[in-house]
Amino acid sequence: MQPRRSLVVPSGSAADVGHHWRFCLQATAGQRCGQPPLRRETRHGDGADGSLERGVHGYLLGRADSYVGMRIILSDFISLDGVVQAPGRQGEDTDGGFGHGGWSMPFFDEDTMGPVLGEVMAQTEALLFGRRTWEVMASAWPERGGDPFADQMNAIAKYVVSRTLTAVEASSRWNNTTLIGGEDALATIGQLRDGDGEGAVQVMGSASLAVQLVENDLVDEYRLMLEPILLGGGKTIFPRDGRARPLELVAVTQAKTGVLICAYRPATV
Repeated sequence: MQPRRSLVVPSGSAADVGHHWRFCLQATAGQRCGQPPLRRETRHGDGADGSLERGVHGYLLGRADSYVGMRIILSDFISLDGVVQAPGRQGEDTDGGFGHGGWSMPFFDEDTMGPVLGEVMAQTEALLFGRRTWEVMASAWPERGGDPFADQMNAIAKYVVSRTLTAVEASSRWNNTTLIGGEDALATIGQLRDGDGEGAVQVMGSASLAVQLVENDLVDEYRLMLEPILLGGGKTIFPRDGRARPLELVAVTQAKTGVLICAYRPATV
């Protein structure tokens, strides 16, 4: 693992924070991000058992010291019927004839969702992508150097899973990117998860990769923005292998747009 490079949380009003994250969602879709003011955020545990941190708006966040090694967090905007495809803009991802690109944008509540996303990013030590999502992000962030958040995004450790990229191509196109390739990709991710570190490896989008992580019990937390819309089909992060996977709801916040911002962890049995 490379040295920890925690991300900086946007500052100012809640609306400022949300404004930043709305544009970051668009950047994931291949558009340019805005540049709001930033601040570094530090939180301390205040749960009755000392196992949780309380962030803005009472959202509960798992403390790193309750885990051994790193933890993998899936972070997704998701429809009520489980679709995560193309949340940011029309034409972002039309695989399978998907025609609802940009479906998430009308439900983005800057006051509520922005600070929660910022809290999650403040815990993140590394980002993990599938090739397609990484390529979109790599085309958006490197040219944005010069503001604190962009500098942190470019500096933080990044991993991309791909059979087609080369290690040189990955590291040269987006600074501090490490290629995870070959048939042993899941084993390598497992080693990353079990390695040194106290924070999170966050998976943004990357639906195909996310499904495989869930299938192989490599997900420690789901941070889902459950949005009030049915899309009728599309890419999902959930396996269809017939296996039941009980989860524990550890936090939920309702946005004024009807979005439920949920944190789930695998249930202990």
